[in-house]
Amino acid sequence: MAYLQKYSVRKNRLDHSSLYALSVDEKGRIFCDDSDRMHYLFLPPFDGGVPDAEWGRLSFKADIPDDCEVTVFYFATDTTVFTRRHVDTEMSDFLCETDEDPGIKLDFFSLFGAKSVRGTTDLLMYDVTGRYLFVAIRIEGSFSGPLSDIRVINPGDTFMSTLPEIYRKRGEFFHRYLSVLSSVFNDFQDKIDNYAVNLDPDVAGKELLVTYAGWMGIDVSGDFLDEETLRTLVKEAPALNRRKGTKAALERLCEIVLGEKSIIVENKGNPTAGMIGNGRFDVTILVKSFVEEKKKSQLSFLLNQFVPVRTHLRIIYLEGRSELDTHSYLDINASVFDTRDGKLDSHMTLDANVLMPDAPAPDGVMLADENGGGGMILQ
Repeated sequence: MAYLQKYSVRKNRLDHSSLYALSVDEKGRIFCDDSDRMHYLFLPPFDGGVPDAEWGRLSFKADIPDDCEVTVFYFATDTTVFTRRHVDTEMSDFLCETDEDPGIKLDFFSLFGAKSVRGTTDLLMYDVTGRYLFVAIRIEGSFSGPLSDIRVINPGDTFMSTLPEIYRKRGEFFHRYLSVLSSVFNDFQDKIDNYAVNLDPDVAGKELLVTYAGWMGIDVSGDFLDEETLRTLVKEAPALNRRKGTKAALERLCEIVLGEKSIIVENKGNPTAGMIGNGRFDVTILVKSFVEEKKKSQLSFLLNQFVPVRTHLRIIYLEGRSELDTHSYLDINASVFDTRDGKLDSHMTLDANVLMPDAPAPDGVMLADENGGGGMILQ
């Protein structure tokens, strides 16, 4: 089988490319700018290593809509220098600078007899030879999905070298026919070789994460967990399973799902426990964050997978705050949360019984106590 030479265009190569009305994210995916209908990408040259190198297959991934057209331009040459305004200039410097008009760059491609192919994301380049391959992509219109995984594969087929010399004529019908079959074979082989990536919870798709959680005995059906929460749950599933049936497992599970720690109370057989249950197997979880009604039952279903046998689990969702009516008072050792700051004026203290009006006093007005001593200014 012929040796395959593969070139991949990742973010580091895109950072040295020339892009017009296009942007690149951290994963090396290319997106169109909707403010313009014409988008251009000029890539640095691919080096074949030897003069008169033969080029094979160019492919990339993109979901192109019907009202959008993609054109690929390419040519190969054994030199990278040309004379520009009476000065020797590197082709890559000229093509990859962003100040030059993209139309002039495409005219430059035409001067070198560049080929162009429209409406495809997978093409054969058997009609060009040269050590350096230059590629440009033009997108007319806009599409929401990214353009990614740009690759060049040489020689473009894996079957021709196994045939007699008489059948190896490059670019003929039989060669192109075998190249189609070879492309299918190579793509399938790449999926097999790279399938291990799908087992990585950091990059696997959400559907696979649900399957992996099921493999580890955690039922997450119902689609009530967002992707990042589900990803964290799958990564920590082995540790959670080792601590299944313990308070630590419930605490960590609540933290993963809710984003904050909850209070877990075990009754341990106290008959006067009241709110937290009366049985020795009763466990109560106090949740401080807001949880939607639909998610409450699903969260209970998930937590019940980690409690010991015979345990009765109840979840109490605490309100944001409680308010006293006008005839209530706070007894000794009571605490008031979410207080508003007040500021005493100079040389004054609060003593005796201070009366606070319902409405804040205007700036500069002092509130005195019943005995006339002390006061404060509300901020």
